[in-house]
Amino acid sequence: DDKTLTVTNTHIPAKENLKVVKVWSGNDETNDDGNRPKSVKVKLQKSIDTSKEENWKDVPGEVVLNADSSWSYIWKDLPSYESGKKLSYRVKETVPSHYTVSYGEVQEIDKVPTITVTNTYKPTKIKVEATKYWNDENNKDEKRPESIQFQLEKSSDAKKTWEKVGDPQTLKGTGNTWEKAIWSDLLTYENSKKIYYRVVELEDESVKNNYSTNSPQEVPEGG
Repeated sequence: DDKTLTVTNTHIPAKENLKVVKVWSGNDETNDDGNRPKSVKVKLQKSIDTSKEENWKDVPGEVVLNADSSWSYIWKDLPSYESGKKLSYRVKETVPSHYTVSYGEVQEIDKVPTITVTNTYKPTKIKVEATKYWNDENNKDEKRPESIQFQLEKSSDAKKTWEKVGDPQTLKGTGNTWEKAIWSDLLTYENSKKIYYRVVELEDESVKNNYSTNSPQEVPEGG
């Protein structure tokens, strides 16, 4: 009797893994002025034609990276091909405030293709300048003091309370407009809270008894 044998070949689609690792570039001791987020979100994108940006498509689902996950994640069993064409993968992050992002090339780390996402701390800073102006007909009554002091203050609770920033600056001069007090590299956010600034003229008896004042003066948004 004739015997017929059937040999079956079953296609096993090629699959791959991809790992993302998050790296912070900033000041670990201050936690980037308290502005470093506790987590970030990343998503995976795929494309069979990487020549155009619009060819990249989101893979459903976002991933949260945090300290509990060691700031890393592995996508497993990703299809290597789609419609017979080789797939490329990349990672995109929802970039946190006060940071820039850079994406490394895929590298084999511990036998796992890995993309490193680096956030570099770029805080927004302002400079504040304050000038003393006298409206007294060039010291006609000779009531001016020899010097005055300006104190910079900041608020992180929407101007409910104020605290001193450093020591006061002493200003002197001879004309109606005296020299400037200057404060540089002032953070606009600390601990993820908006920082407001104001300049206060410290009380001087001769000024108090002989002049009115518009102190304190709040710094406009943006410095």
